[in-house]
Amino acid sequence: MIIGVNKNLKTLVEFVAVAEQKVVDNFDTYLMEFQNFLVESGVIDAEEVDSEFYSLTEVPLYLIDFHSGEYIWRIGVEFSTYEKNYELMVSIQSENYIISTENEYLERLKRIVKNFIKTKHKKIFWLFDSESEFLATDLYPKVFTVENLARKFITLVMNRKFGIHWWRLVPLKIQGKHKIRYVDYKAIIDNFKDVDERLMSIDTGDLLDIFSNKVMKWDASKENILELTQLNLHLENLTRILQRQQVVYSDWWQTYFSPFLPDNFLDYFRRFELDRNHIAHNKMIDKSAYKSILHSIDVVQKALLCGIQKMSSELKSEEVRKEEEFEFELLLQEELMSDRILELKESESGVTTRNSNQILALFNDKLSQVYDSIEESFRFSEYLNFSDYTELKICNSNSVVFEIENKIDGYVISFEANTDINDYEGSQSFLYLGYKKDGSPSIEEIGRVSYTYGVIEFDEFQGTYMPVQMDGISEYDLHRLGKRLVDIINSEFTDYKDIVESSKYSIIKDGGPDPILDLPCQECGEEWICVDETITDFGRCLNCGEINEVTECEHCGRNDFGSPSEDEPFLCEECRNYYEEE
Repeated sequence: MIIGVNKNLKTLVEFVAVAEQKVVDNFDTYLMEFQNFLVESGVIDAEEVDSEFYSLTEVPLYLIDFHSGEYIWRIGVEFSTYEKNYELMVSIQSENYIISTENEYLERLKRIVKNFIKTKHKKIFWLFDSESEFLATDLYPKVFTVENLARKFITLVMNRKFGIHWWRLVPLKIQGKHKIRYVDYKAIIDNFKDVDERLMSIDTGDLLDIFSNKVMKWDASKENILELTQLNLHLENLTRILQRQQVVYSDWWQTYFSPFLPDNFLDYFRRFELDRNHIAHNKMIDKSAYKSILHSIDVVQKALLCGIQKMSSELKSEEVRKEEEFEFELLLQEELMSDRILELKESESGVTTRNSNQILALFNDKLSQVYDSIEESFRFSEYLNFSDYTELKICNSNSVVFEIENKIDGYVISFEANTDINDYEGSQSFLYLGYKKDGSPSIEEIGRVSYTYGVIEFDEFQGTYMPVQMDGISEYDLHRLGKRLVDIINSEFTDYKDIVESSKYSIIKDGGPDPILDLPCQECGEEWICVDETITDFGRCLNCGEINEVTECEHCGRNDFGSPSEDEPFLCEECRNYYEEE
């Protein structure tokens, strides 16, 4: 191809377009249309064209030099006439373009150039594509690795399940292919003639057949035997009948391979085989095909690696099992010895050593006791509802441990605890308690309780373990925390009975009605039913929070249990008895 001499230019793509008839009448006009098409397609800018060259004398030739960003390009088109066809030889060259999986420009450029040429020419023959070679070269070693992983997986599984003679159960067509290739394969690897080459000498598709192989056997049922004893049975019929009477004796995929591989592995491997053959046979690929094939490789490789790891953990040799049993027994002995030493240290020193979970359990136990004692101290305050204590489950994590609710107005305070636990000699751990008021997003601190981790050392003079620092929770911290909780409950929750008691005298003195109904609550039996809506809901018991159905008598104005009716006026019990006696 005559394109002029430029040693710095490197050919990246080369293809030839062929037509049986002359489809380009005016080469000059055709190439002007070509340049306009490149500009209109956005692959080059008219201002980026550096130079053009036409040769219409002996060999029709067109060159266009342009730059795109930092890259320098040349497209060459040469027209040739032969005995039976007309050709356009097209080349794309660059002085400094770097091919990579990320750079998309060359793929876009060659596609647009090809699309224009294709409009007038019947056939396009791709001669050279450095980008396709680059992508295929990147994929081939990955394909090679995965293919050998499949061979490794099959070999290990079948050897460990069947022993060395499992090849006899492989389909006959695969065995036959191996026999045909056997001699040539051995001749090439002279130094490794003594290595079993069966899986190495067969194709990837044969590996797929081994994965999905089903070993068949003849079903010797009475019906089948009777069918074979019929007279005048020809050989062809006999063969057909025997094949039909076969049943699956062993499904290799279900029995031996699927326990270690994903359910859809065979579909993935079938896709991988097609992709592998595409690369191995040096077929052209683009970026889209590259990404698709790379994904196929990655999926199969990950499945095989996980399968090999899972198989190795389940199909263990006798040596490995014995070693694991020995290590397990040794670990048990070490734990037993450690427990005995710890028991001796604790019994002699009087110090209890706890791990983080045990320290957390101790914090839960002590905080629960404090909570129980506080609930007991407010046992006569029936208007308060104490929730159950909820244990802290995770070290160094904040959670609600209990809640207290005022039954009268529904006001709730949540108490949240957190820990900072350390389980080494001489360390301190802390339980933090805070509270969150109803409707408030922030937590207010109440206090903390400390736990001291004990320290033990061996006294050689006395020959015994002695305490250096005793372990335990600070009782002072617990007492202070309990006192602080009582103060918060007294200050944050409203005792409506106290409000009524302090205002009842002045209300009655000023001629107002008694705010408390002189009837016992239908829930708790205490005479604390409030009938003053300036204090709380009408009919609510200030002792237990129950709403009693109370209505004013339409005759005497006295409040009594009951609800109004549309049919007749509401009367209190006294008025109703009076009218009934009348």
